[in-house]
Amino acid sequence: MGTVAMTIFRALGALTSFLLLASTLLVPGWARAQEPIVELTLQAQTPYTTPDTSDVKLVIRARNTGDTPIEDLSVGFTIGEEIRSRLDYENSLVEGPTGTLIYVNTDGQPGTIDPGASRTFRIRLDLGSLDLVSDTDSLVYPARVDLRSGGTQIATLDTPLVHLVRIPEVPIQLAWWSEFGAPIAFDPQGRLDDPAFEAAIAPEGGLAQQVDAIATSIVGSDEPVAIDLVVVPAVLDQLARMSDGYERVDGEVVQADEPPATDASALLRSLREIAAEPDVGVIATPFAAPMLPSLLSGGLAPDLEQQEALGVATIDARLTSTPTPTVARPPGGEVDDASLTWLASHGVTTILADPDSVVRPQQPNDFAPPPVATSSAGTGVPLDLVLPDPDVQGLLGDPVLLADPVRAAQAVFGELATIWREQPVPGPQPDGTETVRGVAVAMPASLPPDIWRPLLRRLSEAPFLRAAHADAFAERINPAQEEAEVIASTARFPRDYVEAIRQERRDVTAFRSMLVEPSAQPDRLERNLLFAQAGQYVADPLDGRRWYDQVNAATDSIFRRVLPDVQQEFLMTSTEGSLPLRMGDPGPAPLTVRVQLRSSSFDFPGGGLQTVTLTGPDQIVTFDVVAKASGPQTIRVKTKSPSGRDLGDDQNLAVRTTAVNAVALWITAGAGALLLLLWSRRFVRRLNR
Repeated sequence: MGTVAMTIFRALGALTSFLLLASTLLVPGWARAQEPIVELTLQAQTPYTTPDTSDVKLVIRARNTGDTPIEDLSVGFTIGEEIRSRLDYENSLVEGPTGTLIYVNTDGQPGTIDPGASRTFRIRLDLGSLDLVSDTDSLVYPARVDLRSGGTQIATLDTPLVHLVRIPEVPIQLAWWSEFGAPIAFDPQGRLDDPAFEAAIAPEGGLAQQVDAIATSIVGSDEPVAIDLVVVPAVLDQLARMSDGYERVDGEVVQADEPPATDASALLRSLREIAAEPDVGVIATPFAAPMLPSLLSGGLAPDLEQQEALGVATIDARLTSTPTPTVARPPGGEVDDASLTWLASHGVTTILADPDSVVRPQQPNDFAPPPVATSSAGTGVPLDLVLPDPDVQGLLGDPVLLADPVRAAQAVFGELATIWREQPVPGPQPDGTETVRGVAVAMPASLPPDIWRPLLRRLSEAPFLRAAHADAFAERINPAQEEAEVIASTARFPRDYVEAIRQERRDVTAFRSMLVEPSAQPDRLERNLLFAQAGQYVADPLDGRRWYDQVNAATDSIFRRVLPDVQQEFLMTSTEGSLPLRMGDPGPAPLTVRVQLRSSSFDFPGGGLQTVTLTGPDQIVTFDVVAKASGPQTIRVKTKSPSGRDLGDDQNLAVRTTAVNAVALWITAGAGALLLLLWSRRFVRRLNR
């Protein structure tokens, strides 16, 4: 009977589709343009039901995006057969319910929806009263809500229903982390040039909603719920800048007591509060979130060490919290053998990876792959890689689904329930050890603001999930994927980009060695070089150049300013004398330089190298010289930093000597006499012949 009914239903569906297609082709374009266009979004949904609480409630908002009113309204609700596989589940999110269907039609809705207006509809249904819903097995059911006008369906929305008939005997382990990060919002001059960051930290923005959801769903929960928070320290640095008041790139100044500066202060306080909770594990990326392979392969390993140290120091200063030292999240998920070796050498044992960081084998029955893989770094140190589920991450990266945040949260929840349903009570392993299943979820900071509350609420309250911090999660999962093959990242900076950073690094070191008094300027310049190494600039190195160009402009200006003036020509009327060099301007703070003179035409009795501290402009440095010859001569002048770096090209100092050197005169006379004697002897011999 069911098969016959299903056949009839499919035949009717095919006929309906044909008639709709025919009407679309036959109706003129002007008439089709008048058809109602409606956008349905899910405002709220009961995450799951049980026999004791079997009412499912949905709130749907319909927005008329067309140019004609929508009248004679009604809402339809359809539930399909239970879902038995992840493939069927994901198809249901697009195609809606299949198999045996139950139609639940609500009463007609009074009123109309005018163009540009919205209307909210509420649906309530007792799943326990439906024969289609099992009272012995926990299952996921596909459902569709549709809006009708005059009985004709004009818009649909598909969402899963999760019905649990009993408390799960064996919940699966959940490792989940939330990434708190954002693109660099300030320019090298310290001005805010990305208004999107101001929007993100506003109370309704993505970063603020993310932190608020963690505080509400995790910290505010009656039960302990472990979650890891991956923090990009550069974002904390930007928040601290904003909280003190800042300047926008257009010149407008934001005071510390007005938004968004107050939003930055509030967000920092909230972050400090949740970071202090034992349920929240804080994991720090290197300071500006550089891609590890891009630095290690380019000879910037010392810079990576500085990125790491500054990142930890920033977390400690801004959040008064110590990051978990054994867990790391490589920025962008980019890894290779060199980066694994580097992480292992810094005490890391667990890596929060991407779904495709390793080659993952196909599972029987297309079940979810193991969420943990082990890989040995170049040093042979084994590392655990926690791998998010690829299908879950696919849902969290689907822009169409994310446009309806509550529906996206419910879709992720249904996917996780379907994964749990694959083996709700797994048997032991062949070696007799306990099977411990798990799933990992990575929540990027780019998620829409409205998804954070419903998503974190669902995952923290799911009876079939048991949350754990990543390191504990990796230890518990059995079996894990052994000796996984790591897919090496190919993300790299161009060679000239890396060389420019290294060049500017040497210039900053030279400037630091010149300083006599403490100064924060070298630290600011070095920080700009760290910003230039941010992972976001691997794909856009042209944008990243502005950071090291600013460093180059600053150091080059300082170096050129202190060089001596060699434009004048010196005249020496004696073989011995002194050359006074007029030095440049050190600026507001004294600077130490080394000046070296070299020439084959002069000797320097006091030495040709002097270390000089310049305290003001036009300071005179004197060198004693002894001329070896008369006439125009050249002395090469080299100016260096105390660290030994040239502060510019060699300069040529012109010196004209008019005095005759007595020693040189006697030597010349003696040489002439010797030549005359030799010539005389040769002349006498010729006469004798």
